[in-house]
Amino acid sequence: MPPRILFVNHAAVIGGAELILLDIAQAFNTSGEVALFSNGPLRERLEEAGVRVHVLKAAPSLHRARRESKIPPLGAVGAALPLIGRLARMARSYDLLYANTQKAFVVASAAGLLARRPVLWHLHDILTPQHFSRNNIRLDVALGNRVARRILAVSQAAALALTEQGGNPDKIFTVHNGIDPQPFKTLSPHDVVRIRSAWVAPGQALLGCFSRLTHWKGQHVVIEAMTRLPEAHLLVAGTDLFGQTAYAEQLQDQVRRLKLGDRVHFLGHRSDVPDLMQAVDIIVHPPVAPEPFGRVVIESMLAGRPLVASREGGTLEVITDEVNGLLFTPGDVAELADKVASLLAHPHRMQTLGQKARSYATSHLSRETMIARVTQHINAVTGKPMASAPPVQNRAEGEPAVLLEGSK
Repeated sequence: MPPRILFVNHAAVIGGAELILLDIAQAFNTSGEVALFSNGPLRERLEEAGVRVHVLKAAPSLHRARRESKIPPLGAVGAALPLIGRLARMARSYDLLYANTQKAFVVASAAGLLARRPVLWHLHDILTPQHFSRNNIRLDVALGNRVARRILAVSQAAALALTEQGGNPDKIFTVHNGIDPQPFKTLSPHDVVRIRSAWVAPGQALLGCFSRLTHWKGQHVVIEAMTRLPEAHLLVAGTDLFGQTAYAEQLQDQVRRLKLGDRVHFLGHRSDVPDLMQAVDIIVHPPVAPEPFGRVVIESMLAGRPLVASREGGTLEVITDEVNGLLFTPGDVAELADKVASLLAHPHRMQTLGQKARSYATSHLSRETMIARVTQHINAVTGKPMASAPPVQNRAEGEPAVLLEGSK
């Protein structure tokens, strides 16, 4: 009998980690269920995919606890205790607690100890002071070393950051994200022209930036670069999460101050991102802090568009500069603008980079490969083999290096 898995996620919004959970939970829906700490769009998407969902509503004070908080908000600890109790009672009916976010891991660790059930942590973040308070980092490292049977880091960069903070390297394994290529099927030339016509005239350059709106994602950098690209237009697709609207307002103010309102277009949340990505000329991914492993990087590659991305974090594990994308120094507006201008001046080079990116993402960063590796780790933790998973593909000679298993 395959192991029963209880996936745990604190939020019900749709972010990168939640989209990965959606794919994994759907793959294991015959033996897995999901516990959320709030209600929202993620529950709807999971249930549409045939996954059973339990909503264990947490008090608002728990949701107000942020990764950068030096101390938990008043009442957060008290709000966590009944949630831990409910999750522990549920956990006794399962063989494994699979924590998909940092906050879920903290609660699942306590519940796992109470229920005497193993905990696996899927680490989607880089645990550095740029992203987390030192107290949060200490708590995560302590629980990771004490409770987690295995930690699946989405990149070598995320794994290394955890070990540098004191995490036990023997527990940490790298499992890169994978994405279904089907939504990125090639658009017809007619559809490309139709989509582009909403913002640009024929012959004008169109750039795209696709991420949630938060300062470390660096949308302000590409907007500043637009002052050096006078003929180009920019699509900014994405919205803020968790009610953090200050940065989105800052971006709007920046566009007004730089008088870019006719060339920078804020799209908000979009459900047609694969089509938009294929309609732009270049995709820019400009984080100013290390990116754990951005989905947008894989999506850009699958879309077959040339990517210009910050030279930092997990991006370096799949993008080789001048081979399947271009890299620039994080926050360097001039370098970013120069890279974009150089590409726009050489359409054949843009096409070559996009083709190589698509080929690499299709063969190495598929959803099936990710699920196969996750399955291997679930089997190792529970000792109960699941159904056979797709074979893991190996790196071809000359392609960017990818560490497939243990980060040590």
